[in-house]
Amino acid sequence: KTAIVARQAGHMKDMPVLLAASLAVRDVALLAQVFDRVIDNGKTLRAFVQMVRSGALGRKSLGTRPKKLVQAWLLTASEKQLLNAAVGSTPSLADVVKMVHPKPAAEATEAWRAAWFAWLIGKPYDEAALPPITQAFERWKRVLDAEGAAGVAAMDVPDVPFQMLTALPLTKEQWAQIARAGSWQMVRQNLNTFARHDVFLIDGMAEVV
Repeated sequence: KTAIVARQAGHMKDMPVLLAASLAVRDVALLAQVFDRVIDNGKTLRAFVQMVRSGALGRKSLGTRPKKLVQAWLLTASEKQLLNAAVGSTPSLADVVKMVHPKPAAEATEAWRAAWFAWLIGKPYDEAALPPITQAFERWKRVLDAEGAAGVAAMDVPDVPFQMLTALPLTKEQWAQIARAGSWQMVRQNLNTFARHDVFLIDGMAEVV
């Protein structure tokens, strides 16, 4: 109950995950009841795996039931949720996928998921099978590699987490696109980044932000 209230009402980050991770050791049946209500995004999923495997709670492996819960999250998350989860490390989402080996269902509607997991962990994949945002990101990177910043200047910035774009040479207009699409929290945390990339020199962007 404390884990659920801490996450859902208190909007806490690590504490509810730690409580859920302790249930992985104490009572896996109870963990199954609270898992989806506490582990509700990629960041909490990665933190859960890290805490359970750290040894601090009394074990160093996920165990059968927790592993199934992690697999279920990966097999039901949307492309957007998975892309957001792919930002960050220790462990990275790729590490988690390699650890739990999620097996997407055979239905045609789930074909994108197998391609996406292969893309994530660096295995061969069919680009045509990738979901739309990831496909657009790969296409955008290909144009960028071939033609440089000028080549992608007229293209929309792919709707991936902005951390996946920051090392790439973006124009101020593209940075402005990222600022427009960002969450309140992301925009608040990256005011200096936007200023550094001349976003506020564009007419009206200071007001937008």
